Amino acid sequence: MSEVAYLCAGKDCRKRAGEREKLQELLEGLGLRCEIVGCQKICKAPVVGLRRGGALTWYAKLRGKSARKALRRFLDDGTGSLKKHRVKKREGKLR
Repeated sequence: MSEVAYLCAGKDCRKRAGEREKLQELLEGLGLRCEIVGCQKICKAPVVGLRRGGALTWYAKLRGKSARKALRRFLDDGTGSLKKHRVKKREGKLR
């Protein structure tokens, strides 16, 4: 499987462990392999990195049902918008 999702386990993200668990369940349900990683220094929890087709893109503030719904649509068919969640300064980087 080439698609991987990285879930941040930094201090701020650990405070929102419930949200991270819901995201992990969603991502694994969509067939992505999830890896827990250390703090990415974004600090806008919860933080998810998606490696699709070799490119790594980070998304922050993926809180609540509406953010998970947009993530699901984005991963299912590309129609969901995660533009406001994208963290450009971390693109391609994994700590």
